[in-house]
Amino acid sequence: MAISSKLFRAKLLALVLMASACNSDDSSSAKGQDDILDAENKFSKDIVIPPMKCERQKSGLEFVNGVSQILNGRDANSAERARAKDTSFDREAFVDEIIASDEANVGFERFLSGLLGLGNIVVRTDGSDEERVADAQLVSDLVKEPSVLYLRNKEKPWSWFFSTREIYCTKATGDLYGRRVFDSNFFVPCTLPEDRAGFLGLASFLRATPSNFVMSNNNYKRVKVALYLSQGILLNEATNGPTGDVNAGPGIPYPDCAPNTDMRQDVNGQTFGTGAISLQGPTCASCHSTHNGPLSVAFRHFDEKGGTYTYESIAAINDKNGSNTDFLTALVNEDESCWSYDSASPPRSFRGVPGLARLITESDTLGHALGVQIPRHLANIPADANMRASIAKAYYEGDGTLTSAVRGFLLSDSYSCAQKGN
Repeated sequence: MAISSKLFRAKLLALVLMASACNSDDSSSAKGQDDILDAENKFSKDIVIPPMKCERQKSGLEFVNGVSQILNGRDANSAERARAKDTSFDREAFVDEIIASDEANVGFERFLSGLLGLGNIVVRTDGSDEERVADAQLVSDLVKEPSVLYLRNKEKPWSWFFSTREIYCTKATGDLYGRRVFDSNFFVPCTLPEDRAGFLGLASFLRATPSNFVMSNNNYKRVKVALYLSQGILLNEATNGPTGDVNAGPGIPYPDCAPNTDMRQDVNGQTFGTGAISLQGPTCASCHSTHNGPLSVAFRHFDEKGGTYTYESIAAINDKNGSNTDFLTALVNEDESCWSYDSASPPRSFRGVPGLARLITESDTLGHALGVQIPRHLANIPADANMRASIAKAYYEGDGTLTSAVRGFLLSDSYSCAQKGN
């Protein structure tokens, strides 16, 4: 049964100032990273690659072996090593050939798994044997879901993967999306429901960032990963906000265009929800007002397994919560909010995950995000300023694909350096 669209207005709970609210386990009051270019122009497209001092460049053999390990998941073979010894060895041509090869899918799959946290998807341990077997098949398919989507559309702009509703389903994932796939354990083309779009609407992403909005929280884990995916900024829990606004008077105000109807109390009497953000002071509000609260609304519709809440599913767990089922259903139905992607420009309205995806693609911060993400999740090395700028520049001046950004990383001065100077 679909969720009722009936609006329900609940009596607001008494407001209680609880400073510990922003330090709870599922909170992400945060300190933003300053490792994306500079703070003032961190999303600028006018990118200048900072110089670096290199004491020794990687030899041809070191270079081809490193590239092969990163993308192919193996050491360079004899033909590649022989090619690297040739005095006319062309590093750019080698990188282009490896990126275009099917063997490089190993590296792209590893990148997507790390980026989306797919290792966090675990098989349920409750239920009958039959239910656990079915869930094991679903989990197996969900882990593959993002890679199948990417590898079959490798030539498309990276932004497309945040907005598309055209994905690939198996019978197990199709059932989750309400799409019928007949007797197929293979991924076949299917279309996401209208309340989903791109990576952020995939059940794989949602299940990798489990969140039970009906029971206890505001989907801050999903917001945390969504912000990292779109901007490369990682919100760290229980810290003093991206600018340390502990002395900013009332803090950053919660935007009027974002809903503040969610105000509840947990079993310990602690007030939580978007309606309580303004009570928590600048330490919490500096991040919750700008990101966590407004963006959490996009994910209210989805349960912790990546499925969609219904009135019945809310009622089934409501006896553990104590809140009115109609009130919770109204909150789950509430999907209109707003967001300022740079915390400086006026907030723009969005509706649900598809609307948030639109804002992400239009703000065009993905190249900067990849500058942080590619070194970390593809090569398991920290990103330095030269790498970040090289990746972003290659992305924005190229065709806006993930492969163009990876190329920028592998051909950066920093990656090509074997021994960096001080």
